[in-house]
Amino acid sequence: MSRKTGKDIFLEDEKAIRSINHAVIDYIKTRDYTAITEFYDVDAAFLLPGSPAFVGIEAIRAAWKTLSQTPGISLEAEPETIEFAESGDLAMDRGWYRLTTMSDGESVLEQGKYLVVWRKKHGEWKMIADMINANA
Repeated sequence: MSRKTGKDIFLEDEKAIRSINHAVIDYIKTRDYTAITEFYDVDAAFLLPGSPAFVGIEAIRAAWKTLSQTPGISLEAEPETIEFAESGDLAMDRGWYRLTTMSDGESVLEQGKYLVVWRKKHGEWKMIADMINANA
């Protein structure tokens, strides 16, 4: 039996985080903000530009509910890198996003980057900090 070393140790964890990222995108499409918040830890922070921090599940759920009601909302996002702490219980996920909304009947595109800090609790990855930042 070969021993995994280096990045190979975290391949399954990386797949799990990528899978959660894709699930969040799917839940945005169906406007299921309650399901989105299942991926956050109880004391997580959701950090959006121009807003105070949304801390805790209820505040994060309210933020996602408001976002999900944005006319024409559509989101694409993809991790560029996912790195793990040696301990295996923390990860950093950095990537890009494209957010499309409607304003005055016109499609509006916002492009930016995101950063998520993950914590593994009881075998599950949960977001503890989720921040987006527009390029413009």
